[in-house]
Amino acid sequence: MLADLLGQEVQRIEVHEPALLHRPAGEPLQCYGAVAIWTATAALILRSPLRYGTPTLSTAINGVPPTEPTATVCSTDEAVWVTAAIGSDWQAIPAAGRRITSLCLSACALRLESSGGAQAWLVYREDFDGSWRMTSGGVG
Repeated sequence: MLADLLGQEVQRIEVHEPALLHRPAGEPLQCYGAVAIWTATAALILRSPLRYGTPTLSTAINGVPPTEPTATVCSTDEAVWVTAAIGSDWQAIPAAGRRITSLCLSACALRLESSGGAQAWLVYREDFDGSWRMTSGGVG
């Protein structure tokens, strides 16, 4: 269950399809198609339905793509299979000393906090090509 991950120490974070999103003004944003967060006993795999979703019958009939991201909580053994099914191009990003401290389901966001108090948010952005992005600026 997703709430069971609160307070868990993050062992590693892997991202799939990292890409820089260039904006007309400002710095480019680092975005990911999927993110896998591994703890000692479980993994949370966040993926974009726009990139990895299988259309349902209602989607095919109505022509409306799914918009909500998929969050899968599974054992670390199962996570190996799920990530392999998504693709083979996973890359590790720094995770040392971080814990999962908050979930904001309405905003499709997850907060990670380091032992020094630094915060990072993983936020799903449908408007950024259905990407997950990591930001230190909060959910917005």
